[in-house]
Amino acid sequence: MGVRVLTNGLTGSKSDKSECWMSLRAPELFRVMEKIDKEYALVRKDAQKYIEKIDFNKRMLELVLAEATVAYQEVYKAGPLYARIPGGLPLGGPCMMKLPDTVLFFHRMKLRNDTFLRVNVLHNDMVNMVLRAHLSVHGLHLKGAYDHTTTGQVRGTLVHTPTTGELGIFLEDIKYTIEGRYRFMGDRLVIELIVSTLSIRNMALKYPNATDSDPPVRLLKKNMADFRTGLKTDLDKWVQDYFNGYLIVSDLQDIPSLWKLREYDQYKTSKLAAFTDLAVARINKRILDIGGDYIRVPKFKIVAAYGLVINIYDGALRGLDTMYRRSVATTVFKRDNLRYVDAIIGFKDLEVSYRYVVNFPPGPLMPPSLTGVLRMSAKDLTAHLSLGLLMDPEVVELDINFINPPGADDITIEGAANILMSNFKHILRYEIATIMSNSLMYGVGLLRTLPRCEPFVPGMLRNTTKLGKFNKKKSLSTSSKNSDEARSKESNYTRPQRRHGTTVKMML
Repeated sequence: MGVRVLTNGLTGSKSDKSECWMSLRAPELFRVMEKIDKEYALVRKDAQKYIEKIDFNKRMLELVLAEATVAYQEVYKAGPLYARIPGGLPLGGPCMMKLPDTVLFFHRMKLRNDTFLRVNVLHNDMVNMVLRAHLSVHGLHLKGAYDHTTTGQVRGTLVHTPTTGELGIFLEDIKYTIEGRYRFMGDRLVIELIVSTLSIRNMALKYPNATDSDPPVRLLKKNMADFRTGLKTDLDKWVQDYFNGYLIVSDLQDIPSLWKLREYDQYKTSKLAAFTDLAVARINKRILDIGGDYIRVPKFKIVAAYGLVINIYDGALRGLDTMYRRSVATTVFKRDNLRYVDAIIGFKDLEVSYRYVVNFPPGPLMPPSLTGVLRMSAKDLTAHLSLGLLMDPEVVELDINFINPPGADDITIEGAANILMSNFKHILRYEIATIMSNSLMYGVGLLRTLPRCEPFVPGMLRNTTKLGKFNKKKSLSTSSKNSDEARSKESNYTRPQRRHGTTVKMML
């Protein structure tokens, strides 16, 4: 029997792995998808032949990119095809950037001027219902409106200085690959979801008061993770709208057996929806059973230049176990034994909360200390859930990223500070809102380790044996009767009362 090294550093047999790693019944999904693909194989191949016959790839390139390419060639006399990204497009913000002894809070970031994205490869794959493209750009020049704070000697202390303005952010040698998942709307194709990768060789920023001789400040990639995620998300949304603008007016009714192709799309979508709903239910159940539904987040102290001190403490992230599917699920078969399932999800009751104490500078007209609670809700926001599934042995990889992170408008202020909010509205809207948003996104990001034997999520670090017993007991690899009972229980569980969690540390 083979030996496998688990991510917690232990070694064990294949049976040991199956007991403690999360299972989503991937082999059953593989069998269902393979059966559907074989049943409609001829229809899909005929559709691909038709797409190639009418030069659909070339037509898309010419019609979608013609205007941008002409504009680019007028300036640069270049030959390849380009997509024009309009100046002023929001990209990458809001976010928080860590520099030595400094934290920059960007509350707005946008493209400085028109930029041309080179299209190196574009291919429509009707067999797998996917648009694939390789894009690149030599450089992006962004400008961001920011607030400046310095880090105190005590961790978690930020000294707010009334320094605001716009910074230039330079990104060099960008490689951007996209995979657009198609679905039918009537006789037309639309891109339901974009799955992408983004590579940036160098990143630097320049302060507004810097001279031409001053070198830009190089940015470390490890301090730019939130920015890179936000930039990729914004590019994905723009690319999806960009190509859908062409697809929505492209009539494909002459495709042979179009109704059969739509039938294939609908049949496959329904099976994927059932799988994804069950997978989300199992994820929620696992979060509950290993204590991740309540996570404590770090406290912070913000000292303003005029003597105002704001302490936010006793922070907690609640509701990670309220995940649900909000979009059509899509899938792609990468190679033998590996499949990815992607969907847009939401959270019914996700929020981060802090208690606060506001201390005003001493003075005869100053109010006393104010106390209350700050709550940031994310129940109306969306995230991209990606499940990587290996069939034999079954291994689950989970990735999740917010599409539209929460902001200041999602904060509710409880207590006396709501009356005197004008005294610190600026700090609340930018610094505190960004801190709370990052706490929320960081907690959600920890769910990536959920399938492992020992997930790296506060409250989830329990011994492998206990997790193994839980998974072995709840395994769906028994009889069909037990499978149906397990499906019913997992889809309709009752959330227990909240309990105290542990503390997660985030570095500033």
